Amino acid sequence: MELLKTIFFVTLATHDGNFGGDTTVSGSNSIKKAYDFCMKHKPSILTGTYKALLVDNSNRKPLSSEID
Repeated sequence: MELLKTIFFVTLATHDGNFGGDTTVSGSNSIKKAYDFCMKHKPSILTGTYKALLVDNSNRKPLSSEID
């Protein structure tokens, strides 16, 4: 049986939250741009793919299906 693990990290990088209008990150929508921001600011010791945790309890709730 394979065990799944979840790793969270916090970065010191800041953002104004307007990922849709941010031309410094890649992606076809705001969520994918947030994921790109996350990947660009992850600690160098971490490997693999990381995604931003975006929750405002109105438009996006924890554990909702992901947009790929």
